[in-house]
Amino acid sequence: MMVRAATPDGDIATSGQHFVRDKYAVGQIITTRLRLFHGEYFLNSAEGTEWFAQVLTKQGSLAQTDALVQQRIVRTEKVIGLQRFESESDIEKRTYTLTADVLTEYGAVEISTGGTIGG
Repeated sequence: MMVRAATPDGDIATSGQHFVRDKYAVGQIITTRLRLFHGEYFLNSAEGTEWFAQVLTKQGSLAQTDALVQQRIVRTEKVIGLQRFESESDIEKRTYTLTADVLTEYGAVEISTGGTIGG
């Protein structure tokens, strides 16, 4: 598997390494899927993480958010499962951060992402 490389901010890499392969490609796809808000992608409005509908609600909980995020990760192409998953949330600051070891068909890869949600 090979995909276009992205910068840490999620932009397309225009210098240096332009493509990533294998487990690193899967890791990048996972990060991109988590950063995509539900309904944001004009070609498939059913795609995306439901940050507004399920996370940023009065009934939202860390357990519910973790389940949603873990589901998005394991449903990514070439992912076999999760080996480790850790997360932190601050509802007042509207932040959610995660670190996970993901087992792919190409081997294990660590992903780490997070930041302000909807802000």
